[in-house]
Amino acid sequence: MSLTIMDTTLFPQSLLLSHSTTLHSMARRTESPLSSVSPHMDSSQPSSVLTSPCKPIHPNVLLFIRMPKCASTSFVDLLNLLASRKSFRVLFNPGGAYNWNNVATKREAELIKYKAQKGKLVYARHFYYIDFSPHGLKDFAYVTVIREPKSRFISSYLYYHFSTKPNIQRMLKPQDKHESILECVAKEHNGCEHNMLRKYFCGHERLCSTNSSYALQVAKANMREKFAVVGILEELDKTMDVIGKILPGYFNLVEAQDSIPISNKNLKTLKSLRLEEDEAIHRANAADIELYAYARELLQSIAASCSD
Repeated sequence: MSLTIMDTTLFPQSLLLSHSTTLHSMARRTESPLSSVSPHMDSSQPSSVLTSPCKPIHPNVLLFIRMPKCASTSFVDLLNLLASRKSFRVLFNPGGAYNWNNVATKREAELIKYKAQKGKLVYARHFYYIDFSPHGLKDFAYVTVIREPKSRFISSYLYYHFSTKPNIQRMLKPQDKHESILECVAKEHNGCEHNMLRKYFCGHERLCSTNSSYALQVAKANMREKFAVVGILEELDKTMDVIGKILPGYFNLVEAQDSIPISNKNLKTLKSLRLEEDEAIHRANAADIELYAYARELLQSIAASCSD
């Protein structure tokens, strides 16, 4: 299996993605759940403290949270390819879910339970983290893949402002279509929402939409305790090695000749960023940048335990 990232929207060069990885013999690999880390552990502790044992898990339902502009479509393509080999089914919902109340959560949990009656299921959707267990969903695990926050932000700006898709074009007012990235950061229009990763990991609680240390700490705790794997797009080799060991029941049918391109869908590129633009994007996504660094520590920690 070869997964290739080709994304030329990002500048400077340190943010450009050009990477490939080969996946094979996943069936022989084993795993390690992040949930084995103590829930009482301070999330600021270094990765060496967070190392957990490497043992495979076999959930009946895999909840794949699609993070915006983090190659989630390509990962869904990969899951569909594996599902086509009769090992599981994919329930894909292209819509987003960001303000679920108790009724909506229960309804979605019932749908997932119904679909999972016939065997292993992957539920893939853009949605903020939510705990389905109070609504009767059992034997499930969360997984996702994230991307360096500033490059994700730039890609999101380009997607919303230059997409040819009618449903995306309608999300910005005509007068805002040609705004600069600096203007978009300041106004936080669609495509330029600040700290999007923090919102996804924190969840639906009201305080999760605030720029607070509480929201960031909840996001870290959920990442550490609730997700089987949080992959890193810039560390694709390591991500796919770990995910194959943690979830062999879903990623154990990968064959060497398979090829899934992870490619940029934006029609527009940025050749450069002015210093003030780069600094504005950094300030607007400071929490995401900290969260991303924490995710890399977790991935490194779990990869190290898997290699022992």
